[in-house]
Amino acid sequence: LARSDTGIDSFPSVAATGSGANGLLFIVWMSTEDLAGAGTDWDILGTVIGGPSLFPPINAAYLVNSAAAVDGAASDRMPSLCVEPGGVLHCIWQSNYNLGGTVGADMDIFHSLNATNGGEWSGMELLGLNGLFDLPAADDIMPSMLATDNGLLSAVWESMDDYGGTYGTDADIFHALGLAKLFSRPAPINTSAQFDNPAVGFDFDRSPRFAVDPQGVLHAVWEGQYAGLAGGLAGADG
Repeated sequence: LARSDTGIDSFPSVAATGSGANGLLFIVWMSTEDLAGAGTDWDILGTVIGGPSLFPPINAAYLVNSAAAVDGAASDRMPSLCVEPGGVLHCIWQSNYNLGGTVGADMDIFHSLNATNGGEWSGMELLGLNGLFDLPAADDIMPSMLATDNGLLSAVWESMDDYGGTYGTDADIFHALGLAKLFSRPAPINTSAQFDNPAVGFDFDRSPRFAVDPQGVLHAVWEGQYAGLAGGLAGADG
C-alpha cells in the first residue's frame, strides 16, 4: 500500500505470534488513505507480514473499523493491538463515530477482533460502556490493551467522563477487563480520581501504558498532575 497510496499513515501498533519461518507480525495503524471507499477521514488499517522472504513482500492492507465506509467524517485514531494465547487478534481505538446513533459524537473506545489472521475483522463494538451514557464532551482517548497468558483482556485509557459527577471533569485513567467480546464496566485505576480537585479540572491523569509481569500482575504508568501525592511533595507539574 505504501508504494501507491496518497494518505497519511501514523501511530502503528504491532503484535507477533510464532517464531522463525512460522512467525507472523500483525500491524495496525491510523490512516487517511481512501481504502475500499473508506474516505479520507482517519480510519484504522491493518496488515499481516509472514516469515523471512527473499524479496520485499507486498502486503495487502485491510480496514479494521467496520463502519469506515459509512461513518462520514468520523475520526478513528490511536489503535492498540494485542494477541491472546489462542492467536485471536484484538484491536481497540478511539472514535467519535456515533455507532448508528447509539452513542454520542464524543470520542469513545471501540473494539474489534480477528480470528483468521487475515482481513476479516469483526464489527466494531463499544468497549468503554460509559460511552452509552457519558456527556457530549466526555472524551475517552489514548487506549492501550494487552492479553494475559490465561486469555484475560485488559484495557486502559484516558477519560474526561465524570461518571455522573463522581470523578470530575479532569482526565482520569479508566480500566476494563474482558474475555473475547465481553468487557466489564470501566472504573478508574488512579486512586486520586475522587479527590484530586476535579472541580477545577486541571488535575489531569493522561497517556496510560501498562504491562503484565510473568506472575500475571498488571502494572500501569501514566502522566499525572495531582499535587497531593507523597504528602504534596510531587508538585503539580506532570
